[in-house]
Amino acid sequence: MKKPTSIGTLHQIAVTLVATACLVLVNASSAQQTVPESAPEPRPTEAAPPRTVEDIIKVLDQYKPNPAAIEAARAVLAQPVVESGDRQTLFRQHYQRGVAAQKLSDDSLAIVELRKAREHLPIGQQESLFALSELARAEFQSGNALNSVEIQKQLVSAIPSNMLGYALGAGAAGAVFHGQLGDFDGARGYLRYTEQIYNQISRGPSFPFYRHGWTGNLEYTRGEVFLSEGKLPEAEAAFRKSLREQELDRPEREQRTRQGMTQTSDETSEAGRTRTFRRLAMVLLRSGRANEAEINIRTALKASLERVGRYSSDTILNLQIFAQILIEQGRFAEGALMAREAVKSVDGAGIPQHAFTAINARRALGAALVSNGKWRDALDVFDEMRRNAEKEPELAQKLARGDLDWAHALLKMNRGQPARTMLQNMLAQTTTLYGEKDQRTALVRGFHAIALEKTGARSEALADFAKSMPILVDQIRNDMAAETGSVRSVRRVTYVIENYLELLAQARRAGLTLLGGIDPIAESFRLADVARGSEVQRALSASAARSNISDPALAELARKEQDAQRRIASLSDILRSLMAAPPAQQLPSV
Repeated sequence: MKKPTSIGTLHQIAVTLVATACLVLVNASSAQQTVPESAPEPRPTEAAPPRTVEDIIKVLDQYKPNPAAIEAARAVLAQPVVESGDRQTLFRQHYQRGVAAQKLSDDSLAIVELRKAREHLPIGQQESLFALSELARAEFQSGNALNSVEIQKQLVSAIPSNMLGYALGAGAAGAVFHGQLGDFDGARGYLRYTEQIYNQISRGPSFPFYRHGWTGNLEYTRGEVFLSEGKLPEAEAAFRKSLREQELDRPEREQRTRQGMTQTSDETSEAGRTRTFRRLAMVLLRSGRANEAEINIRTALKASLERVGRYSSDTILNLQIFAQILIEQGRFAEGALMAREAVKSVDGAGIPQHAFTAINARRALGAALVSNGKWRDALDVFDEMRRNAEKEPELAQKLARGDLDWAHALLKMNRGQPARTMLQNMLAQTTTLYGEKDQRTALVRGFHAIALEKTGARSEALADFAKSMPILVDQIRNDMAAETGSVRSVRRVTYVIENYLELLAQARRAGLTLLGGIDPIAESFRLADVARGSEVQRALSASAARSNISDPALAELARKEQDAQRRIASLSDILRSLMAAPPAQQLPSV
């Protein structure tokens, strides 16, 4: 007579089935990448990136901090402000202090100084436009994003008729601010403004000299609007065209310089090119094309290194995004290595540890350590980040909302109660913002269920698991359909499923009743069968079918369905960022 199978054995079988199914999902997703056929031109063929990041690390080590530049910026800030009734003098002092703070990547101090410069803004001077532009950027990145909207309006209204080329850049910034705040109408309004300016100057005598640079600005604006709307193929096409136009503008810049014509500095021009490569990398990553994203972030990083060295906020941001791309590829050790290099750059640049750039660098490192299973090291980084952020009330408030990687590390280190408190706050927020059935709510609820189990609330944990599980399984299917799933996201879902299966085994032994009278053994096999069979197989079949459609009309419908899935995923990311902001920093109309 065959020996009955134990609940522990059933649990192990179920876990194995789930893990195998998820690995199949990730491998299939990475193997099937679709060309955005709606782009006006075929996607460029790009060489595969190097197999490791050793080449990047070697280059980074060649760059050293510039102590003279750091000391010069600190010297400006060390000088006391001379109070006088002269508006021009006060403006100049605070503007120079703001610029010095930016060189140290201390955006908090830069905002304070640039706000004061704005109070004494001289009328009709180019420097006043530059000050407004720098303040709008700093407010959007590290201060109150709504302030950037108002400042940009003031900037646009102050641009004189003989600086319409500068107005193109201002229109692009306005589109970025509104788009990332979820105000798509506002973003479109700035795009229309930029197009009107472009049409006006294209009829002027200067257009032949500035054509490619101005066209690059216009296409960049279009790319930002498309990206904010989740239209990834259109965003990719616009950013690629912008880069082509910027490249064509390079010899024209040299000619304008020889002829003594006015134009933005080479530094500003190259910074724009770097930013475009970075934004293109983000589009490609959201499109599930991580290898291509890596190629473009490598280009952006190389450009920022050559322009401003490794100890700048631009390079640090590129390193952080590089780390994110590596982690999404499943290259966790290299992702952690790159994140450490970002922190190393923060420290070498003398950036204050409470600055936005420094906080984000450590957050990225914490996430990378979590992906590598370095739980204790990750908690040390997150705790240090929290202590640093306490010096800035707005940053501390944002961190208090919680972080899933942080909570993951707490759970793995059996710190159930702080994890439960953090996840309870996160669950309340996501439920309010997105609803019970949203996949982000389900994932947070799944982690919350793990925290409940670790603090002894097994019945409540079972209830939370039962609510989240169908949505998470469906998420796997949708990610596969859109080909946007990543190794990290699948690992998170797998972690929830494994803990649910473990609790089902415990529930069987303890005689606990599941919600709706579900049998634990039957539920374990049902879940494993769903993950291994019907849902994943349906997604794999659908993906394979799309790639083999011969009818052009049907292929177009399949492509549109896939683009819609990706747009939903992209808009969901935007919504999550929007709702993370305090109510006072959200647009009421959005």
